[in-house]
Amino acid sequence: MTRDYGPSAKTLVWGLGLFLPGVLLAFWWRIALVASTDGSSPQGFGGLLVVLAVGAAVVGLVVTLLGVWQLATNVDIAARASRDAAYAAETAQARADREAAAKANARARLRAQLAQEAQGSQGSQEG
Repeated sequence: MTRDYGPSAKTLVWGLGLFLPGVLLAFWWRIALVASTDGSSPQGFGGLLVVLAVGAAVVGLVVTLLGVWQLATNVDIAARASRDAAYAAETAQARADREAAAKANARARLRAQLAQEAQGSQGSQEG
């Protein structure tokens, strides 16, 4: 399965930017409402602010989780690319080593052949 790279920084910033203030404002407004009333359920504009803050916190949490998912996907993609690059480098090095060994072997055979020919021509000149 091929996954595409996607930037995750903006998603994480937006998610945390909604989540953290949403949670803080929800608790702050809830505490203020409870302190100013008899402790019953919040009503009116203050209650609406608490609901909106909780909603922002929930949306922020979902967006943050999406950003973390994208970040993990990007790490997986980077790890796969690194693994593939390392495999390609190892394969290229092994191929280069085999070619160098084949060339060295061919040179050694050529030297041996030249040495035999040189000894053969010296023996025919002496005889």
